[in-house]
Amino acid sequence: MLKNFKEKSLYQPVGITVVELALLYLVIVNLGRIFGGIGDFLSAISPFVMGAAIAYLLNKPALGIQNILERNQRAWVAKKAQKLSVVLVFLLLIVIVSLVINFAIPIVESNVRDFAANVTNYYNVFLEWTTDFDSEHFLYGLLPNAADLLDLITLELVTQVGDGAVQVVGHVMNITAWIVNFFLALIAALYMLLTKDNIIALIKRLLRLFMNDTTYSNTVSYAQKSNGIFYTFVRAQFLDACILGTLATIILAILGVPYAVTFGIILGICNMIPIFGSIFATIVTVIVTIFTGGIGLAVITLIALLILQQIDANFIGPKITGDALGLKPLVIIFAIVIGQRYGGIVGMFIAVPIAAMLKMFLEDFMDAREKKLKLREINDSKEI
Repeated sequence: MLKNFKEKSLYQPVGITVVELALLYLVIVNLGRIFGGIGDFLSAISPFVMGAAIAYLLNKPALGIQNILERNQRAWVAKKAQKLSVVLVFLLLIVIVSLVINFAIPIVESNVRDFAANVTNYYNVFLEWTTDFDSEHFLYGLLPNAADLLDLITLELVTQVGDGAVQVVGHVMNITAWIVNFFLALIAALYMLLTKDNIIALIKRLLRLFMNDTTYSNTVSYAQKSNGIFYTFVRAQFLDACILGTLATIILAILGVPYAVTFGIILGICNMIPIFGSIFATIVTVIVTIFTGGIGLAVITLIALLILQQIDANFIGPKITGDALGLKPLVIIFAIVIGQRYGGIVGMFIAVPIAAMLKMFLEDFMDAREKKLKLREINDSKEI
């Protein structure tokens, strides 16, 4: 009997190890399917993820309106303050989206159509410019031969036409699906804002089931701090983007830069990505201006945008954001590079507040560790 027990106790860990290795092998072999399934699941719940993001961004404005309504002398208004605030903030969102669709998008569309219609003329100007270089010109040899470049672009266009024709239906379907998902996201955001107290209570209840009091308190505290950092960053970047985009549009219009409104919008949106966004938008603006307005206007535009960015970086930005993140430029650049690698444009945007959160966690960890080491040193000295 004892012998059989020893044999069982010997074979049991071996059997468990074999089963674990077999499961690991199955996971590795089917890794593509697993990630594909995860991707399909995330795609299926994308309207709810988008809805959660919209609800998160609209929560603070809704709270502000709610505080105003709660002070109203009419009892029924104060009683229904939360629901009324959600309805009002959604109406405000619809008004803003409608204004953008009716005014901004037609201007951008007109500019894009005009630029596309004149691409051939701009290209011909470029060809004439490059053919004027002789062997003594400082750009000679740096630019490709005009004829070769024309043949290359023509071949590429012919190659892409067939592929583009096949993909048109797919793009239309994707746009349709995106519109459907957006409206589903709005509905989900509406219900999330109306039931946010219940959702928060449920999350806290779940955390209570798996955490002790200390861990729960720390988790709630860090969640509140992280929320403050992230929301402060998003609000500041949005306000800064609106201000810079408006100023850029006015300056470009005064200078007579073609497509000033479109470039102003691009500069404002790209400015939401720290450091790299404004550089990219400025380069695009200057390059297009070279073809549409000449080198002289492009140089003036470059100087004006650089001055505007310096004003924004040294005066406008600090007034809006202060030193809320407390990150060094090198850390910001590193965070943006990593964010772009793993999250694309969205990753570049959220990488900076995430880096600020990690900095907060690291500082708290080091402070706690240092206090523990000092306490240990004091106790050791007392024992001596």
